[in-house]
Amino acid sequence: MGIGPGDEVLVQDYTFFATAMPLFQLGAAPVPVDVDYSGELDLDQAHALITPATKALVATHMWGHPQQMRRLRSFCGRHGIARGRQCRPAR
Repeated sequence: MGIGPGDEVLVQDYTFFATAMPLFQLGAAPVPVDVDYSGELDLDQAHALITPATKALVATHMWGHPQQMRRLRSFCGRHGIARGRQCRPAR
């Protein structure tokens, strides 16, 4: 995905540390995004946190509750950022 120094990646603020550690190792900055009571990313806040340096979004499925991946893929597509397993280059 080409994530590296100076890049930002949106991550859930309530997650396991291993979600963010690889980003630090790549020189990227994890950008914490609030979640709701079921662990779903707050996409309104995520939208407000996007900058030109935002390159990707990492979703974590908390407590056995899967994220709504179609919703997240659509969000990423609208904002031109890379997403999950269908990795595509960021614009």
